Amino acid sequence: MIKQTLRAALFITCVCLMAEQGFAYDPISRGSGVGTGGDIIDSFIAAQRYNLVRTLFTLRQGQGLATLCRCPDEKSTDPGCTYLSSLNDAQRIFCSQFILASLPQLYSLNTKDPVTPLTLTSQPLLFPGPDGQMRPVIAVTDKGPLGPVKMNYDKVKWLWPSQVIAVLGHEFGHKVEFQGIGNFIDDNKPIGPFKAASGGRNLLDAVGAALAWRAYELAFIGGYAGVDDVFSCSIKELVSGVENGTSGRSARLFQNGSLDQYETGIGVLPRDTQCYAVEKGGQSQLFFRAKIHEGAGCRGEGAEEKRWTKLEIWRYFSDTSKAAVLLISHTIPGSNLTCGSETKEPLTLEFETPTAHYLFEAKYLETIRRKHLRENNFPFLSEK
Repeated sequence: MIKQTLRAALFITCVCLMAEQGFAYDPISRGSGVGTGGDIIDSFIAAQRYNLVRTLFTLRQGQGLATLCRCPDEKSTDPGCTYLSSLNDAQRIFCSQFILASLPQLYSLNTKDPVTPLTLTSQPLLFPGPDGQMRPVIAVTDKGPLGPVKMNYDKVKWLWPSQVIAVLGHEFGHKVEFQGIGNFIDDNKPIGPFKAASGGRNLLDAVGAALAWRAYELAFIGGYAGVDDVFSCSIKELVSGVENGTSGRSARLFQNGSLDQYETGIGVLPRDTQCYAVEKGGQSQLFFRAKIHEGAGCRGEGAEEKRWTKLEIWRYFSDTSKAAVLLISHTIPGSNLTCGSETKEPLTLEFETPTAHYLFEAKYLETIRRKHLRENNFPFLSEK
C-alpha cells in the first residue's frame, strides 16, 4: 500500500516566495500540506494547491467577481466551462454566493498553520451516492474543518492541473460553514436551487469548476486541447559508458485561452514523459526536467522575455519520507525546441557525483493531436 500523510514543510514545484499585489504565501514555511516532497505526485498536488490559494487570493481582492460561476466563452468546449454553462441563473448566483461567503474559510484552511492535511493512498476510496450505493471516487473528506482530504494515488496522478483544483475546490467546500453555524454541505441532500437528491454534490461540482476556470483565466494553470509533444531522452553515465533512454508524449497546456501561449516539456506533469537515472545503491533517482514556456506564438518579437526553457535535475529518494532535493536549475532565455524555426539541437545537462558523471540529453521529435479526449473530462462530474 502506498500511503503518505501529507505534512507541512514540503517542496512544491514553485519553491519561491510569491509577492504580487500584497499576496505573500510561502508554501514551505506555511506548509503546503502535501507529503514531504519525496514523490512526484506530492509535488504536483502541492503545486495545484498553491494555484488554488493564488486564485482565492485574487477573489478576496475583488477581481473577477462579476463572472464567478459563469463561463464567459459560449463556444468553449472545456468540460468545466461547459458544466458552468449548464447551470441556470439561480444556480449560478447561489454558486457565487457560496464561494464569496466561504472565501475567508477556504483561504484559512489552505494557508494558516496547521493547514488542512492531504493524504494519498493506493486503497480505493468509496462514497455513497443518493441511492446509498457505494462507488469509487477520487477524493473524500469529512464535513467540517477537521480531518484530512484523502486522495486516491492512482487516480489523481492522471489528472490535469485544472482537475486537481476542481477536486480540491469540491472537497474543501465540505469543510466550510454555510448558512449558519455548524451547517456543512452534504453531497446527497438538496440545497437552494440545486434541488436534485445530489444537490450538494452538484453545488460543489460547480464550485470546483468555477475555481478551476478562474485559475485558468488568470493563467495560473494551462488547459489541455488534445495536443501532445513527443520527446526522447537519453542518459549516459560517462565513467562507465552505460547509456539508456526513453521517449514518449507530454501534454501541451495552453494558457489563458490562447494557442500562442503554452507550456510543455519532460517530467513537468506526472503523466508526462519521465527521464531519470537510478543512482548507485538504488536508494535514490536523478530526475531530469525540461519545462518549455512559449508566450509569443513561436514568433520572433519579444522572444527573450516570452520564451524560455528551464532545465532541472532533482534527486528523489526511495524512502518517500525524505524530501526531494533540487540539484541543478538552469534557464535558457529565448529557447523553445517545439517552435518550427528553432534549431533542433538537443537540450543537455550534466551532473557529477563522487561515483558517477551523468549526461542528460533531450530531443523534441514531433507534435501530435489526440483523436479521443474522454480523459479530459472533469473527473468529479462523473465520480464525485
